[in-house]
Amino acid sequence: MVEIQESESIFSSRTFIHDYPNKSTIEARYNSNGRTYCTHYNILSLGVYPLTPKLTQKSRNNTPQYPIPDSYIVETEVSERSLKCETKYISNSKVHYTITWKEGRAEWSVSSTKSSTAVVNTFLQKINQKLSTKLSGPRLFGFDIEPLYYARLQIGSQPVTTIKNNKRKKPLEDITSRSQQYKRLNSFGKDLQKAIDELIIKHKLTNLFGESIVNIHHIELDYKENQTCIKFKDSNFTTQTRLDAIVRVCDEALLGHYGYRSLAAVVPTLFHEYLIADRRNKINELMNIQINIEIFNLDKEINDQFSIDSSEYTSDILVDNSEIGNGAFRSLSAILKALIPVWKTGKNPVIIPGDTLFIKLGGDGKENYEVLAKVGKLFASQLADLKENGIIDNDGIYWSIEFYFSGDWRFTYLIMGQNAPNSEYFCLFCEYNAKSRYNMDLAWPPTGNTKALFSVIDLLNYIPDELHLLLRILDVLMECLFKDLFKKNDFERNLKGRIEKKMSDLNIHFKFYYNSARSNWSWTSLIGPNKKKLLQHFPVSEFISGICGINIENLCRKFYQLYELLRKPTHTEEEILKFEEDAKIGRDYHLDYSQQVVSKKNHNQVKLFFGGTTMGGCKKQKPVVYDILEFENRQIFYLINGTPTEITCKNINIS
Repeated sequence: MVEIQESESIFSSRTFIHDYPNKSTIEARYNSNGRTYCTHYNILSLGVYPLTPKLTQKSRNNTPQYPIPDSYIVETEVSERSLKCETKYISNSKVHYTITWKEGRAEWSVSSTKSSTAVVNTFLQKINQKLSTKLSGPRLFGFDIEPLYYARLQIGSQPVTTIKNNKRKKPLEDITSRSQQYKRLNSFGKDLQKAIDELIIKHKLTNLFGESIVNIHHIELDYKENQTCIKFKDSNFTTQTRLDAIVRVCDEALLGHYGYRSLAAVVPTLFHEYLIADRRNKINELMNIQINIEIFNLDKEINDQFSIDSSEYTSDILVDNSEIGNGAFRSLSAILKALIPVWKTGKNPVIIPGDTLFIKLGGDGKENYEVLAKVGKLFASQLADLKENGIIDNDGIYWSIEFYFSGDWRFTYLIMGQNAPNSEYFCLFCEYNAKSRYNMDLAWPPTGNTKALFSVIDLLNYIPDELHLLLRILDVLMECLFKDLFKKNDFERNLKGRIEKKMSDLNIHFKFYYNSARSNWSWTSLIGPNKKKLLQHFPVSEFISGICGINIENLCRKFYQLYELLRKPTHTEEEILKFEEDAKIGRDYHLDYSQQVVSKKNHNQVKLFFGGTTMGGCKKQKPVVYDILEFENRQIFYLINGTPTEITCKNINIS
């Protein structure tokens, strides 16, 4: 209990008007020379008196001394400024005094460990007050407010703040048994939960009804080389949200279960890997009910009357759990019914009633016409029904549908039933023959060639991928350019270093290297963005002299302009005519330079899914494509449920 030596008959020379603790505001009045001075206080934190509190300094012999509370915060006003005054003990005999205020939008603060009057004087200097201005630190901080003094004494005398030292308990350092250590920490955690519940009520971290609105998840304790995490009961909703968020991040970051298990081993607060795996499997089950994934066998014949939405013709190709299939599929209607509610809701809906759904089909799979023809039969009936009748969502709204197809050139011509790019009739849209390809003055109407695999897609709705065109054509331009340069006698001595230096200036990592096995030069393979830089900025004319170098450089710039125009979402009639004219100009430049054919592209494999098919992998009785469709189903689950990709947390450092 804190006591004050009562050398004076009264506690303070000021009188206080208050209803504390029912109201946090207190008015202090002081009479001097016939005038009454008023100061208002708003108590933000009452604070407590330490066992041996530090007292305010005496300015005169008859000046009373007041105990200084710890963790005390009060708001008051001086010179038309709202101040926040705080005290914090940094040792048994030293107090940190702080005054904080605002000037416009800026926040200022001053502090001192000498005395409350010292920090007040610093504050007056900061606001440019006259040197003659005097202000009492104890009064500004309200150390002499009598009702607060007795309130702190009452808190200090409550049994809840009394800590009894149980001498019968061994120190934790002397306990060697793990079970005893666990019991000690478990008991500590239970007492900690009770104390935190009391602190939540004390600091009013509650709603209007006094119910707690915050939960403590866990507390980490470090003891020598050991680490202990005390976990408290969490709400099921919060746990599931965090689990879903981690599953989503693992999916999108391509973090497998072995990688997550290694991460959780060094970050004990993360969920165990089996919980993540169980939740992922549960999401797969939920989505498989909504968007079912069927496994089929491509080696069996598919009836022309096959329908995904009907079980009459599916028994011949679908497999059961005792068989191993080599293909998987989902119903497009089921996917649309799951996604349409998401697309049409929110602040900025993607679609509104009356819109036509433009569905792009695509692919980059096995380039075999017979196999693709079987796959086409799987969807032919459903696609025809969707194109003719549209789809009605769960709210009874009708949506019309138009289909498109986009892919690289080779895959697109297979879907369209066309010939290879190096065949006599190679065009995707007409019967344009290879011998006439350099005659840009001829006009060939888009009549098509043979029967396409997806008859629901109009001929003009097949769109070659513009990035693929860029990569293929630029590879030809680079090969033609470098092979011409390799023929020069000073390539290795002069041109090689100059080209690599110019590439470095364009922030492109590029090197030539000599292939001893093939006895020729090779170069670094470039990614798409670097290839676009090459088209835009590489000065070919610096390395190939004369009109030839200028033409090649113009060809690159012109082709880049065509590529940018091709990428625009819409085109005017003038732009289309300009595109045709520029293409003819680009043709002329290319004919002067080289007529080499376009080389094949390299296919990248998806390690996440296909890595299990080699070196003893693929132990499951399901095709790899089934895992890919499950992955895509989970992406739809995250979209429907708004699963977060990040969970924000405020970090508060307690010194």
